[in-house]
Amino acid sequence: MHYEHQYSLGKVVERHLLNTSTHAYHQHVYPFQLIDGFEESEYFRYGDFHDTYFDASIPDDRYAIIRFYPDDFTGPMVVHCHVLMHED
Repeated sequence: MHYEHQYSLGKVVERHLLNTSTHAYHQHVYPFQLIDGFEESEYFRYGDFHDTYFDASIPDDRYAIIRFYPDDFTGPMVVHCHVLMHED
């Protein structure tokens, strides 16, 4: 198993996502809050909580910033591209 990141319970975790115009980010276990670096739309607004994020309108070199709060699960958390051909 490959671990990309580690986090501690009870502390807010911030992630900076790249390439969300071609790779839909999906996170299991903890929903994340949209913080900055994206264009608001009917579906994605600052402060909203989601488990998947995709924005075809932003350049690949621009970060979308998300935050989540791990509070009770200490095991591995799966994150992956939600485009089926990219998941592997």
